[in-house]
Amino acid sequence: MAKSDWSENQALTSLLTGTKYVALCSSAPTDSQTGSTIPELSGNGYARQSVTFTVSGSSATNAGTVTFTASGGAWTAATHIAICSASSAGNVIYYGALTNSITLNNGESGQFAIGQITISED
Repeated sequence: MAKSDWSENQALTSLLTGTKYVALCSSAPTDSQTGSTIPELSGNGYARQSVTFTVSGSSATNAGTVTFTASGGAWTAATHIAICSASSAGNVIYYGALTNSITLNNGESGQFAIGQITISED
């Protein structure tokens, strides 16, 4: 069965209300992984970044800029992101591939502009 537009909106609103966290991953997470087991980057100043979402209809987008900054060395290339319930560990709410991978060297920053992270229930 498919969800109605109302149900899609309710699912997004329920799952994405409040502060969530963007995790950068070096490969694709799977449905069975948790925030503790996803292939998340680590070291050299890496940390999940907080994000809030604006829900409209059957999609949601990040309401503010999300910035990651490498410090102490380069990061492994990130090819996927996960939206998690906590700043460490927690649950994976959504995940997906990046359009372009992100590789940051020491001192470099990468950003997701407002509206660049889009989650759809359709």
